[in-house]
Amino acid sequence: MGRATTRSGARFVKRKAGDVRNESSASAHAVPNKAKILTLPSSADISVGVAMPEPVAEAPSLVLPLLNCGPWFAADSSVVGSAHLRTSPPKPCQDAAIADVAGRALAVLADGAGSAVVSHIGAAAVVAGVRRLCRTLENDLAATLDTESGTQGQAEVLALQIVVHAKGILDDLAEAHLRGPEDFRCTLLVWLAGRQRALWLKVGDGVLVAEADGECNCIGPAGKGEFANQTCFIGPRLENSQWAWGEIDATRLSGLAAMSDGAAERLVANDASRVSPAIGKLLRGIAGTQVGRREVFSLLAEADFWKGTSGDDKSLAMIARVVAHS
Repeated sequence: MGRATTRSGARFVKRKAGDVRNESSASAHAVPNKAKILTLPSSADISVGVAMPEPVAEAPSLVLPLLNCGPWFAADSSVVGSAHLRTSPPKPCQDAAIADVAGRALAVLADGAGSAVVSHIGAAAVVAGVRRLCRTLENDLAATLDTESGTQGQAEVLALQIVVHAKGILDDLAEAHLRGPEDFRCTLLVWLAGRQRALWLKVGDGVLVAEADGECNCIGPAGKGEFANQTCFIGPRLENSQWAWGEIDATRLSGLAAMSDGAAERLVANDASRVSPAIGKLLRGIAGTQVGRREVFSLLAEADFWKGTSGDDKSLAMIARVVAHS
């Protein structure tokens, strides 16, 4: 039998061939893993004051009127890790991240496998390809995430389509570059925001965070799967039981973030029970148009803040909005 795992207020499913099911949410407005604050150095403070472009207006819904929320804003960045710079020749940044609000708000992030020769090419291609796929699937996403009761089973179908498409991207790269697809393998994190629900997808390590009612919490399974010393990747060896997806209530969401494991070293507790105040500050700054890609890059590149970490690549993809509480 397959295994469905539920964490206070959200539902997520660990994929297993032939048997997948959801368990109902315990609370309409809850986000899992109620987090306490993880105290960080003062360098976590985020600089503000940079003018940002005007937001892209959300397309009118044919299904529901607009909720009492402002438009989504986005910021993303990837920074090569110091450990990669110490090799000769230096390794490129193997992370890729996109946060996009030119349409349905989404965040997509991939972390190339360190042992894969050209995983940075795979990560970049998967992130770009998944965003394009989501734009193509907009009608299905609207029917699934924007209605009060989405089509039964459609969210799982969409999650599976994204994973299959990502694997296909690596197959195409392998054919074009005359390499095996394992040379391009990468993790994958996805957020897709809807009017009623937000869909998340996780393949491998990294962390997904949701902010609701001013509190940031980790979403989805923590750790690296069945074995503590290994992770899973988009690639030819990925099994159905090795990735997870789920939905959370979106009506009170003010921010969504995806981060690679390199960024999570300082921004999330090891057991994913606590989220750094820096994430909330970034999300509030993004929603207020005071924080953009430059500020996110500055945090990821600040040497003192990351002193004592592994020196892995670091990436963040974040979307945020102002929510007017009734």
